[in-house]
Amino acid sequence: MVESSDPVWARFGAEVRKYRRQAGMTLDDLAKRVRVSPQMVGAMERGTRRTRKDIAEQLEAVFATSGALLRQWADASKSADHPDWHTDVVKAEEEASEIHYFHPTLIPGILQTEAYARVIFRDGRPLDSPGEIDRLTGLRVGRLAALLDTNAPKLTAVVSEGVVRAPVGPRGLMCEQLERIESLAQDGIVRFLVVPSAAAYHGGASGPFQLLRFADRPPIVYADHAGGGAFIDDGEDVQRFTAVLQELLAWALSPDLTIDLLRKVRSEYS
Repeated sequence: MVESSDPVWARFGAEVRKYRRQAGMTLDDLAKRVRVSPQMVGAMERGTRRTRKDIAEQLEAVFATSGALLRQWADASKSADHPDWHTDVVKAEEEASEIHYFHPTLIPGILQTEAYARVIFRDGRPLDSPGEIDRLTGLRVGRLAALLDTNAPKLTAVVSEGVVRAPVGPRGLMCEQLERIESLAQDGIVRFLVVPSAAAYHGGASGPFQLLRFADRPPIVYADHAGGGAFIDDGEDVQRFTAVLQELLAWALSPDLTIDLLRKVRSEYS
């Protein structure tokens, strides 16, 4: 059977091969130094096997790269653990000065509690293993704290009223989720707004999206879909999403009335 190569680990493996050859070492020589088989070293260099941290530390000790190889391992590990779409959107968010979220059916991912996110991933990715669900949940629930630590952009989230009323998981889960949103809103971390069901405007029915604004370049849009999402930077398309967002903001309840609605709905779940 032909082993498939992971491009991320293949790049790291190429660095290992470079250092090995510069040191004038054979696969057998390096294998003895790091106490693995020559076949394992070859697999790591080809990127068909992921390099463990303890092996990377031994490789660093052998080649003495002043930490360069360990940094390359850390970058490879991070890239391999994050889907490409996740890595791209996190990078964009960390460079933004303002982020506006809209979702017609769910609490935006960055505001989800661990329990809420787990149910969403479990129901939306039925073929994934429990371990994969745990991994994706961890990525999601850590995003807000990481974002605030990095650049603390101004956050606005707009949802349809059905989002806060539709039960996700047990009643206690929804109470916890709504309480978290209320806390984040009151602390000034996010401006959270609800478009009431009675509103005549439905421009957001095309699906969830994020509008990201930057201090040094034009805004972009990230449109979510089941497989991750896609960036949109065409000026005319961005203007269209901006117009949709402006209408949503115009039809949404005020921040205070939104908090009142959250408390009312939460009392119904209690």
